[in-house]
Amino acid sequence: MYYNTTKSTSQDHQILQFFKANPRQLASPSQLLGLVFSNTVPVTSVRRSFADLTAAAKLVKTDQQMVGPHHRPEYLWRLALEGNNE
Repeated sequence: MYYNTTKSTSQDHQILQFFKANPRQLASPSQLLGLVFSNTVPVTSVRRSFADLTAAAKLVKTDQQMVGPHHRPEYLWRLALEGNNE
């Protein structure tokens, strides 16, 4: 799989900055697609960033869900706690 690493890194950074600015906020990829990117990037790119940030222990996928834009359940993420490898 190919990532445009400059664009990927920028998206990861923007998503992480959103969570750092809102440390108690739970959010889904589709929510941040609108809030952070104004729907200007593919939701798959946002999902990739969530997966990468989760693998890097910067975000945590919760067991909570919301109804997504296509009336399907979508998981919510939160900022990982500092110094805690959850």
